[in-house]
Amino acid sequence: MVGPGWLTLGSRARSSSERYDELREAKLGAEHPALLNPLQGRSKARLELERADEAVEDAKRAVKIADEVDRNPIELADARQHLARALWAVGEDRERARDLMAQALEAYRATGKRFAPDVAETERWLTEHRL
Repeated sequence: MVGPGWLTLGSRARSSSERYDELREAKLGAEHPALLNPLQGRSKARLELERADEAVEDAKRAVKIADEVDRNPIELADARQHLARALWAVGEDRERARDLMAQALEAYRATGKRFAPDVAETERWLTEHRL
């Protein structure tokens, strides 16, 4: 399971955590909805660990799961935001990264004030990451 503590784990402990994730995926199936949040967390952690290529793969899977299982719009927005950040970090399809972030922004705005911090963060990212 991936959480904020994953970043502070040593490489051996991270390997164990990744092995646990692999076993869970084997049991549930690669596209199981229960994998959405762990994939997003792992993507974020890998991005922060400068493993952006791996972050992209996790984020792509998270977006696919969120989109296919018709989750709530905020979960899909979060998944899109993770993928946008990862794509930008590897320099891959930056136009798509901005489009994904704009879609996330639209979803956050549609919720009203509840996600105001997400709106501000996403607007800031879009301002700072121009083509």
